[in-house]
Amino acid sequence: LKFLRSGKGVGVEMIALEQKGDAKSFRAAAEIVRDRTALAVVLMSTDPAALAGALEVLAERKPLLCGATKANLDEMVQLAKKHGVPLAVRGESLEELADLASKAKQGGVEDLVLVPQLGSTGEGLSLLTQLRRLALEKNFRPLGYPVLAITTSDDPVQESLQATVYVCKYASIVVMRGREAWQVLPVLTAR
Repeated sequence: LKFLRSGKGVGVEMIALEQKGDAKSFRAAAEIVRDRTALAVVLMSTDPAALAGALEVLAERKPLLCGATKANLDEMVQLAKKHGVPLAVRGESLEELADLASKAKQGGVEDLVLVPQLGSTGEGLSLLTQLRRLALEKNFRPLGYPVLAITTSDDPVQESLQATVYVCKYASIVVMRGREAWQVLPVLTAR
């Protein structure tokens, strides 16, 4: 989606591809993304084998691997290093995020993104504010990476509102399901 807003072109710059089925169907979806769009890509999966298959298709586009957790961190770090792609770490708390980011950096991945568990809009706003304050005011480096926020609301209007709040409050990347113009335009305007 692209819009002309106040004489300036704005638009969606990234597409997220989330694994819902097996590794083979995830790879096939990655091929469709490769063939149909030039947008940057986020590959979302906690299965390193499925991500490896999708990376074979999209490696030259340097997609963001989203799905490193405490259960799969070592495999995800190796995959990110092998292909020279950025890695997003997912944590259930700020402490877990900081620990995962530190371990990934020690493992040799420099390009990191943080994916906190945000919950409701209010909880997400509070957590993003805490995260940013720790990074900037307390100079806590493990939380000083860009943040990817994933919307959680099932209501399309609330999802658009949630995405807009996250853009205004410290999220570098926002992933949302809504793709209708009326849902995306407020988010792009706030950016």
